[in-house]
Amino acid sequence: VCVCTNRLTRIELKVVPDGFPGIVTLDASMGGDKIQLWENSNRTGLVEFGTVWPVASMPSELYVEGITNSLTACDVELRLEYDENRLGDNNSLFRCTDKIRLTVVKIAIERPIGSLVALSNSVTSWLTIPCYHFDFQGVVADSPRSYTLDIAGNLNPTSFVSYAWTLEMPAGTLKNVTNANPTHTAPTNEGQGKLTLKVMLGTTYTVCKDEVQVKIYKDHLARDRDNFGIGGSCYNKWTFSAFKATVTMLNTWNCHGSVRHAYDGSGNGYASSTVGWTTTEHTSPIDWTVVAGMLSRGDVVSFYSGSPGNYRLEHSHTCLQGSIMYGANNEPSVNFNNTPPAIWKWDECSSEQYFNAVNIESQAKLGYDYLTRILVHKKP
Repeated sequence: VCVCTNRLTRIELKVVPDGFPGIVTLDASMGGDKIQLWENSNRTGLVEFGTVWPVASMPSELYVEGITNSLTACDVELRLEYDENRLGDNNSLFRCTDKIRLTVVKIAIERPIGSLVALSNSVTSWLTIPCYHFDFQGVVADSPRSYTLDIAGNLNPTSFVSYAWTLEMPAGTLKNVTNANPTHTAPTNEGQGKLTLKVMLGTTYTVCKDEVQVKIYKDHLARDRDNFGIGGSCYNKWTFSAFKATVTMLNTWNCHGSVRHAYDGSGNGYASSTVGWTTTEHTSPIDWTVVAGMLSRGDVVSFYSGSPGNYRLEHSHTCLQGSIMYGANNEPSVNFNNTPPAIWKWDECSSEQYFNAVNIESQAKLGYDYLTRILVHKKP
């Protein structure tokens, strides 16, 4: 029987042969403070110890929930007594008893706190230092600044039960699977799978287990796109909702900071410069067909105002696929009444869309093209 999971232990109640008269009484001979009984697997219909049913209306099954872990094996005993008397009678008729012994085990996956498919996730599953991500999210092994899942379990009592961890192959592999803290190795390809902590009694698996779903992304960019989405704010104490959790970020993320985080998970989301990779320059008028043909996933395009010798970095974003670029403060719109003229939203657009949208606004407000140059940065 498990404590700290949603998995209840099913028990069957039966009197054979069918059709017997009389009553049955269910009680706990020992260890009743360690368990609760329910009529249904969703913890509805609490059954008190000492409950009496006519045999004809006795439930065929009940569900046992652990409340407090056992101190020794089989220290909980349930007792079902059959009495040939009808309810309310007390004659010296036939009686017999059946008993079962149970062991209550506390089991919990403590890290990751969250799960890919949870009905709700606690905000504590979001890591608040770089690299920013949910604790059930990883990246493939060959990513820049790759990291592995931090895994920890809690099992009690360990005097007679032991850990048994498993991880479905698409999410990587585990070492030290009989320890509280197994070691995760990320796979080389993206995938997701179930992380399971089972309880071993000697060499036998028990019914007790806890599990979470984890996901390994092909790069930091895919994870960030999954988390931050599009259309939401990235400005001062902004919030986003993902995987049934709502998270508040305390500082503004700008375009250059999001580009760096999408590459290797570094930084706090705000930066004054973009990536320093090998570049190709394009100045107005720009052949956008040529630019689009150069781009691959993870490449970065940066935007500049000014003229040769006096160019000023204004914006950058990361290639998702084809000509579609992603990042913070990436909505293809500006407001030149603001300083800076930023919209502060996560968005997707092409470099051409962004470049032209800014210059349409600048022509209307300032009378000239504000953006004059881009650099295509090839991901190393």
